[in-house]
Formats: sequence, C-alpha cells, structure tokens
Amino acid sequence: PIGTIHSFCARLLRRFSLEVGVDPSFRILDELEAQTLKTKVCEQWLWTKISENSDPTSSDAGKVVGHWGFSRAVGLLTEMLNLRLLIEHRKAKGEPILNRTGDLEEPELALERCYEYVAEAYDAEKAKINALDYDDLLLRAWKLLKGNEQVRQRVRQTYKRILVDELQESD
Repeated sequence: PIGTIHSFCARLLRRFSLEVGVDPSFRILDELEAQTLKTKVCEQWLWTKISENSDPTSSDAGKVVGHWGFSRAVGLLTEMLNLRLLIEHRKAKGEPILNRTGDLEEPELALERCYEYVAEAYDAEKAKINALDYDDLLLRAWKLLKGNEQVRQRVRQTYKRILVDELQESD
C-alpha cells in the first residue's frame, strides 16, 4: 500500500491495537484540535495544581508559575508537548529533556517534572475521546516495533521493503 508515514503507523497501531493498548477505532486529531487540546490541558493542569497545593506536583507547578508566570508557563509546557517526539527520543537515549550548558536551576527541574505530568494528562484526555495525534502515531509505532519482537517479525513478513519519501516532514 502507498501512503504517508503517518498512515502507515496508523495501520500498524490498528492492526496491533491490543499490543499497543488502543481502541482500533481511534480517530486522529488534526493539528488544530491537537494544539487546542494541548493548551487546554496545560492550563487546566497548572491551574488545578496551583489552586489545590496538596501534593508535590503542586509545589513544582508553583515554582514554574512563580518563575515564568502563568501564561508563559502554559506556553512552555504546551511547546514541550509540541516537541514530544524529540523529548521522548532524548529520554530513550538517557539524555536530559532540557539542554543547556551547566546545571539546571530549580525552576527548570520543576518544569521537566511538570512536563511529565502534563504529558500524562494530555494522554488521558485523548484516551477519553479515543483519539491520537500525529506524534502519537509515530511514537507509539516506534515503541511497538522497538519493544515487541513478535510484532517486528510479523511486520517483516508483511512488508519486505518500506520506502519512506520526505521523512524530514515527520520531524
């Protein structure tokens, strides 16, 4: 079959939905829907955490908002969700999320921790509406193939060769 890298990944995820843990009838969020949901999740998560001040994540959220302000903190966390493929790749290689010379300061460390919670909250919101975004297609297919030898063997039997044109468009 001919298609984009995203459509190929979506086919894999639907075919191996049990192994991935998704409903095979998932829908794919367009970029505007995904961006809107990311911003909403970041705003709600931050607002809830700084309002309740009841757990360690509230302290981290307070540090982030105290350092950058609410709007900028939402923007930073939203942008980190936009860079999720890069961040997950860096984490898989054992590299830090944020890249800078010298040690990270406490607000930056708190931002990294907040990102992890916001990413979980974003995934939970997508699960509620049975949806994945374009990054999910690539990330989950990569994790599926990397972590499951049986799936890799079945894919190798199905596809002898895969030609990827314009891979740079997938980040």
